Amino acid sequence: MTHVEASPHDQSAQSTAGKIRAAMARIEYEIANGNGIYSVGDGRVSLQEVIRRAGFKSPALLEKQRHRALKQEVQRWLKRLGSASSVSKWPRLLLLQDRLQKATDDLQALMQDRAEAELEIIHLSELIQKKDEQILKLERELSSLQRCKCSS
Repeated sequence: MTHVEASPHDQSAQSTAGKIRAAMARIEYEIANGNGIYSVGDGRVSLQEVIRRAGFKSPALLEKQRHRALKQEVQRWLKRLGSASSVSKWPRLLLLQDRLQKATDDLQALMQDRAEAELEIIHLSELIQKKDEQILKLERELSSLQRCKCSS
């Protein structure tokens, strides 16, 4: 039995298929660990997203004849996953809901800090007013003492 060397095209196709399958596995893992949410980008899982996650730039990569079977494999996987449109809606809404809740919590904390700062300002203003009154009283006493000293 003789071993036949794979052509560069075959090696390239195998390498591409390996990267695409690894990307699909990572995406599936992330969805499983994210309670059904794909939190990368806008939450859509599509053929282009799989290609991007595999490290390829061209969305036309799987249009080549040698990748036709791989493209069909990815499309079947996407169908099994739930299709790009159905996977993206709820997870994005859940992500937005989480972000909104965090922003609401942050806003409430800021409003509480502001209210506390305003109370502190009122307290300090009252102290300043009392000190101003004490200064005024002392200035009057000093003036009165100076007048008495001058008249004697």
